[in-house]
Amino acid sequence: DLLDSLLQEYFRKLNKCCLSMSTTIKISPAILSTPSTSQHVQFLPCTIQTSGTTEVEDRFNKFTETDPHTAGLTNSLRGYPLEGKVMPVPTGYMGLVLEGGKAGLTSQDRDMRATASFKEMTYWNYDRVPGEGDNYQQAMQWVEVAKVLHGE
Repeated sequence: DLLDSLLQEYFRKLNKCCLSMSTTIKISPAILSTPSTSQHVQFLPCTIQTSGTTEVEDRFNKFTETDPHTAGLTNSLRGYPLEGKVMPVPTGYMGLVLEGGKAGLTSQDRDMRATASFKEMTYWNYDRVPGEGDNYQQAMQWVEVAKVLHGE
């Protein structure tokens, strides 16, 4: 009983001091009304440590090929083979590309800005065809589960 009350007090303080933060996302109507195409929004299995720009069309998109047998996409990034697939955002939803600093696990509020919206994106894996076992696709399955659970 003493351990239980100590744990409850610990988690109450933890929730109060460390886990209360809000994120504000600023979205202009123009961003929502003009979604980007899948070749402009790409989910890569890596982190790119830059905030600059590059010619994605000339340095990446023009090397993307479609496999005639599987309709999957192939490319490479820094010599690593990529397998890709154009994936829609679940019906009734819209994806957003957000810009903002990394906050980590702090209690500071955070402001972000939507720089693009999309209804589909190109999803890439290193050297394996995207499938239902991928984390992104499993997360999107929960949208359907939530609809069933909540009776939508």
